[in-house]
This record gives sequence, C-alpha cells and structure tokens, in this order.
Amino acid sequence: VRLWMDVSEGGGRALLSGTFEHGSDIEGEVRYAPRKLVLPFAGRVRHVKPSTIHKDCQMIGFSFVDPEEGLRSFLRELTTRLADLAPPRSREHTPSTSTARPA
Repeated sequence: VRLWMDVSEGGGRALLSGTFEHGSDIEGEVRYAPRKLVLPFAGRVRHVKPSTIHKDCQMIGFSFVDPEEGLRSFLRELTTRLADLAPPRSREHTPSTSTARPA
C-alpha cells in the first residue's frame, strides 16, 4: 500500500502498487503502531482507477470479505473517535451559495 485514502467497517480505498482487476481477491494488513496491532484482512476489489501521478499504481476500492471481529472492532473504535474530533457544523460557518446566470 502506498497510501490509505479511506477505511471503514465495510472496506476501504487505497493507492496500491501493481495491477488489479474488478472482482479480484486481495489480502492485506491494517497496522496500528501505537498498539502494535497487525490485523490481517481479505478483500474483494470493487473499483479500479489508474493513478495519474504514480504510473505503477492503481487507486482501488475494496470491500472486506468476512472481516474478523478484531478488525471490525478496531475500525469501529477508530471511526467513533474521529467523529468525536470533528467540530460541530454550524449554520454560521456554512458557505453561501449562488446560482449561476448567463452573462
């Protein structure tokens, strides 16, 4: 994995070296150094897009296949903590919008 873009309980999106086909099976690990966690997973490729920046890589979206409880629990905890860190949205900070009009 060159770069994790997104991960959730259902799967993830990552920039990977190599070539992948839609529907192909993959294997990998989610590592979390502060806890010395190494959580293996199996997945199935759902989306593939060649990288425009890294010629030897593809952006893939994948779903987990029968993820173990340890992985699901860790991802659930991680997403809950990230949600707690997000500042509350306020209408005061919502950017204004306008409708485009012909010149």
